[in-house]
Amino acid sequence: MRKIGINAEIGFGIEVPEMMARIRDAGFDAVFVSWYDDCPLAAWKAESLALGLEMPFIHAPFSKIEYIWEDHALGDWVLGTQLACVEDAAKNDIPIVVCHVYKGFDKEKKPTEIGLARIKKLLDFAAENGVRVAFENTEGEIYLDAVLKAFWDHPATGFCIDSGHELCYNYGHDLISKYGEKLIATHIDDNLGISGESIFWHDDLHVLPWDGRVDFDSFVKRVKATDFSDPLMFELTVKSKPNRTENDRYREMGCDAYLKEAYARACRLAKMFD
Repeated sequence: MRKIGINAEIGFGIEVPEMMARIRDAGFDAVFVSWYDDCPLAAWKAESLALGLEMPFIHAPFSKIEYIWEDHALGDWVLGTQLACVEDAAKNDIPIVVCHVYKGFDKEKKPTEIGLARIKKLLDFAAENGVRVAFENTEGEIYLDAVLKAFWDHPATGFCIDSGHELCYNYGHDLISKYGEKLIATHIDDNLGISGESIFWHDDLHVLPWDGRVDFDSFVKRVKATDFSDPLMFELTVKSKPNRTENDRYREMGCDAYLKEAYARACRLAKMFD
């Protein structure tokens, strides 16, 4: 069976080292963490190794990531956060950093040359440090397309598929077939699709697989058609979005019971790859 992993920050308010131990005890093979300035990444990586958990990637911060496309001082600040994350990953032998390329729902904006120039600096720095950047499908699909088209042949360029985002942010577009040659990371989760007239972050639920509407038969078939062979990583939460209640029952289960159920769902999906 394929190796399976999960994010350490699920929403129970448990510190990362203890959460990783619980993740290991639940049966998972791998874990990933979200990076932030001054986070104890070296200690987290050491703890994961001590527990026998792989850490195939870390997640870069995405606060104000939309400014990377603008001629604004915040754009340079955002690039600096991404570069620092890549540098820390390299220092701790973590081969991949997952990055967003946009945040927001403004249809009037478009990719810019200054944004692509900043992305190139990020990719060049990553390549120099032996790290690959997995650009994730989020809102703003036009930005992801611009980045992958511009830097398809760059040695540091990769793609991260988020199964839930594909449904609620990308209108169900088949991004795995489109970018599968670059697939190096996964965020596996579920949701109920687009609830309003347009996409919005409240629909990005990150519930357990098969508690939503993602077609996981199609997801598995499309991933199997690629060369991707790394651990299948799940990105889940027990926190409901504002004015939503779908995740409340997970929190009521308690951490260990929830992880047990998450592991069972992960195994179910992993066996579909056999």
